[in-house]
Amino acid sequence: MTSFIQSYKKLGSSEPKPASFNHAMWLLLVSGLIAHSSACCIVTLSFAVAWALVGLLIFPIVLYGTYKTLRNILIVDAYLSITILSLSAFNHILGLFEMGILIGQTIFAVYLACLTNQQILERERLGILEESL
Repeated sequence: MTSFIQSYKKLGSSEPKPASFNHAMWLLLVSGLIAHSSACCIVTLSFAVAWALVGLLIFPIVLYGTYKTLRNILIVDAYLSITILSLSAFNHILGLFEMGILIGQTIFAVYLACLTNQQILERERLGILEESL
């Protein structure tokens, strides 16, 4: 039971990898909502499918990838969500609720990319400090 609790606490931390795992689960839900709402517009639908594929890529990167790979995929995630947001805003496809969720996903992806970048820089700084000693 304690191993389950420890694993659950890791997913709730502010570390980039567990937070990205949670973000990927929400991304899949939101991309499904966007794909369902924009079924009539093939361009927005294709971007929503690509965004869902990026969400699926986050899972193995969180488990086996490096921080640099995670940062790059989160930047792609933010780019695709901004693209879907702008397409939806111009075509009036999504309602206010869906656009609000999409804005939140975009902000959180950018936040996670920045947090991951800070972790990369901190690890490089600590590596340089250890080499100088």
